[in-house]
Amino acid sequence: MSPEARLSLLLLPLLLLLLLQAPLNSANAGPGQDFTVVFPENIADYHPTSPENHVWVTALYDDTTVTVDSQDDTLDAGQTERFHINLELKKLKIQSNSSNPSFLVSNKTTKVISNKDIVLQAVSNKNNSLQTAVIIPTDRLGTKYFIPPVPKIQGATIRDSITSINERGPFRLIIVNTDQDNTVTVGGPAGTRQVSLKKNQVAQTWVLQNESLQEVTAEKPVAVLFSHPCAFHQNCICRLLYALLPPATSDMKKFLVPPLFNDWAQTSVLLSETGSRREEPCSANQAFIDTAGSAVLYRPGLLLPLVSEENLGSCFVVKSIGDTNYAVIVVRKNETAGVQIGDAALNRDIQQWQELGGTDYVSTNVSLTADQNIIWHKSSKMAVYFVGRKDDVLFGNPAPALSATPDSRGCVVVPEVLNISSDPVSWQESVASCQTRDQKLASLSSEAFRRHVCSKLPRESGVKEVWIGMRRSSVTGEWYWLDSTASVNETHWDEGSPGTVDGGQCVSMSLKNSKDFVWQDQDCCKAANPLCYREPVLMPLS
Repeated sequence: MSPEARLSLLLLPLLLLLLLQAPLNSANAGPGQDFTVVFPENIADYHPTSPENHVWVTALYDDTTVTVDSQDDTLDAGQTERFHINLELKKLKIQSNSSNPSFLVSNKTTKVISNKDIVLQAVSNKNNSLQTAVIIPTDRLGTKYFIPPVPKIQGATIRDSITSINERGPFRLIIVNTDQDNTVTVGGPAGTRQVSLKKNQVAQTWVLQNESLQEVTAEKPVAVLFSHPCAFHQNCICRLLYALLPPATSDMKKFLVPPLFNDWAQTSVLLSETGSRREEPCSANQAFIDTAGSAVLYRPGLLLPLVSEENLGSCFVVKSIGDTNYAVIVVRKNETAGVQIGDAALNRDIQQWQELGGTDYVSTNVSLTADQNIIWHKSSKMAVYFVGRKDDVLFGNPAPALSATPDSRGCVVVPEVLNISSDPVSWQESVASCQTRDQKLASLSSEAFRRHVCSKLPRESGVKEVWIGMRRSSVTGEWYWLDSTASVNETHWDEGSPGTVDGGQCVSMSLKNSKDFVWQDQDCCKAANPLCYREPVLMPLS
């Protein structure tokens, strides 16, 4: 065997694993085991109504132990539990004549720790002022964030000097430190200001209308929120408005802009990238934004971080929180049939999907009645947003993504593993070889599964044939699957195979370019490469 062929064999297991697994992008607020949570000032810290803040924790695996401050619980896969947290940031006060706004630092953060992966959604609620956010795990946080432009909200930012009245004061940046001491810089063309934070501290600072702040940078990872405690909505009523910002990247990305309830009139996008901050109106004719920064959708009462095409997922959990609850689903036009909610297909006519102008994507709003919904796709990736209504005020967030690996069998939390061993051995030794990897010799017991596996196998690996988990019974002479109770009804034999009952007792599959992954009966002592397989771990759908 040539050195090139030997190298191909050695790299083959890694290649197959990469083909099967599509990890969530680091910018996604996906699963994790360590979170730092903060609740912004809601309306006003002196408001007579006490906050009703809490986090929703959803477990991906059985026997998941979760600790929220001093509260502990053990959850099973798919189980969601609510933990009440009576913390809220204090009012941000600075001297009215200060030309360089200072930071207000506090220890009002909450740690959420688990022994296995979870997803976390925070709910801030006070006197019907409600907002939600999906919390980014600490290992997905960044050291650089772009600051959005201040949206034009009537009455909310009339004068930067009015900071004693929340509803007429400026927006705020809330910077959340994690488990290490840190130095954070907020800056722009006009200058910078710094703050030193101890572990798990939080700092607040103004984002004044007349400032040209561009970015937040830190020596170590932080979370950054863009917030207004009491933004005017309608009828002189103000409510909390905030968004958890995604870490900055320098790559150009396409952000898909869904029409919320088919209404573009009050919707704009807050764009921020290196050297630029701007607010752009939305249009049905061009429902996407290309930027090397971040994009936040704004409409009265709602700041919604948008999901880029590069950060799409395949499975999401959506918790119903408001009086009415919706899932906004964005998917390619030719992939709408694969959308599932729980164990049922979405089943929507194409007329119920709205095209996103300038893209091959469509969007639809789905009313949710269940308390918890698993929304997943059989074969493709998509974006899903949660949007709720409470007293005619919108709130919401990108739905927590559980996976970026589509699978027709369900919502994947641990992808399947397909592995061609680099060492040719007998059929019996192949069974043992797979078992040492906590895998089994692949049983291709249905035509759909056979096609699925074969679509993942490289043709140029140097391997000509592999053992599969099928053999002939020495008692009855009938073929059977090693790891399946399914009858051998669907087969893919090569011409002339199988032979007589006295012929080959085990089955190999050809990987030759001239063959269509056909099967042949072989002497079980013949040396071939084992095709090992481990099933995916799926999230319970109900």
